[in-house]
Amino acid sequence: MHERAFGLADQESFARLSGDHNPIHVDPLKARRLLFGRPVVHGIHSLLSALDGWAATNDRAFALESLTARFPKPIFLNQQVTCAVTHETHDTVHIALSANGAITVTLKFVWRGNPPGTGEAPISSSPAECEPRDPGIDEIATCRGTLDLHLDGESARALFPNLQTRLPPDQLAVLLATTRLVGMHCPGLHSLYSDLELHWSDRPSTRSLGYAVDRFDPRLGLVRVALDGANVAGSLRAFVLPAPRRQPGVAELKAYVDPAEFANQNALIVGGSRGLGEITAKLLAAGGAVVTVTYRSGNEEAARVVEDITRNGGRADSAHCDIQADLSGITATRSPQVAFTHLYYFATPPIGSTDGTNFSVPAFTTFCEFYVSGFARLVDALRGKGLQHAFYPSTVFAEELPNGMDEYVAAKTAGEAHCRYLRKHSRDMDIYCPRLPKLATDQTVSLFQDSGADPVPVLLEHLRRFAMPAGERNAG
Repeated sequence: MHERAFGLADQESFARLSGDHNPIHVDPLKARRLLFGRPVVHGIHSLLSALDGWAATNDRAFALESLTARFPKPIFLNQQVTCAVTHETHDTVHIALSANGAITVTLKFVWRGNPPGTGEAPISSSPAECEPRDPGIDEIATCRGTLDLHLDGESARALFPNLQTRLPPDQLAVLLATTRLVGMHCPGLHSLYSDLELHWSDRPSTRSLGYAVDRFDPRLGLVRVALDGANVAGSLRAFVLPAPRRQPGVAELKAYVDPAEFANQNALIVGGSRGLGEITAKLLAAGGAVVTVTYRSGNEEAARVVEDITRNGGRADSAHCDIQADLSGITATRSPQVAFTHLYYFATPPIGSTDGTNFSVPAFTTFCEFYVSGFARLVDALRGKGLQHAFYPSTVFAEELPNGMDEYVAAKTAGEAHCRYLRKHSRDMDIYCPRLPKLATDQTVSLFQDSGADPVPVLLEHLRRFAMPAGERNAG
């Protein structure tokens, strides 16, 4: 058994070796708008890491006769991953990788002593970097082609030193080619590797791997790709992910909003560079509010929101704000003449379900840093500088209690309790804490397309209620 974590530098090195530069693996900013809200480790990267660890215990060269792998859960950057051999005989090995108590990879392979290789060696360089293809749904069903097999020996040695010296280079090149196939060709840009099955023969190897889609279920987005080379055959499966949802622009939203209905607000939208915060910022600006949208890492995204607002006649600015760190970038630059009057709090870490069996204290702690202590610190810092109104969106999950979201729901419920405390003991503060349904935004991509309701009418109803005097709102 051993443990390791995969950093962004590891991912970038593996992308260069394999040719799989899909942004879900190597671009933290673009990955924010994809299924998991953050980069995930290449499945084949984790598989080869596990295989390399096993090879370190085997003092002889070996060849694979067959390999079966499943990738049921994602591995995130810097997440501690445990790798353990769960079963082993003289020629068969089962390995499982897990993170936070959930199985992320299962691997079974049959091996033999490695005789001298025959056939062509892989191309001794890494694949040229290119943009991932984005085939349409109609095109995916007929995808077929051939991939050259590449293996840069020096790069492979740096990442997988035991495999590079003990596994036949054509076998390592085939495994690397499968991730390039999924992430760059078919399904391509919007893809998620699911599982792999390969069988090798004694025929001479070649420098290419053929592929052809032989089954596609558009309802589930599940693609099965047959693989065939001179000495290898098998298949892999991958999911076609939904493309990031397009957020509505200010020009569209003006049709829903009276141009002066929010004109008395100098609004701070924490987490306003995307998702519900972005839509809120645009609705408020369309209604005459002055808005400041904050970002933690997406400064370019925040700049695009500000540009959309100002181009359409609104008033907006952006500011950096890390709710887990120093808040002085928000609090120290405000004078009484430009004080924030309204706070809209959409700060959130990536939200993902767990295995539903064990409560994750680290996940709960992170959620609480955002939904409880971060909100409390920001309100305390701004309330003496003109802030009088705070909008704290909670979730209907607090009632529905979906499986695998215990930590998220517990933290949100604690945030609601703090809002009730503020309402009772801080009469100068107006706190509005609605439970929102699941809403469809660029932050709620779903594998099965169930991304939620249209956010505009739901948000607008609550923004208008929040704009009412507190007594009138509560009486209603």
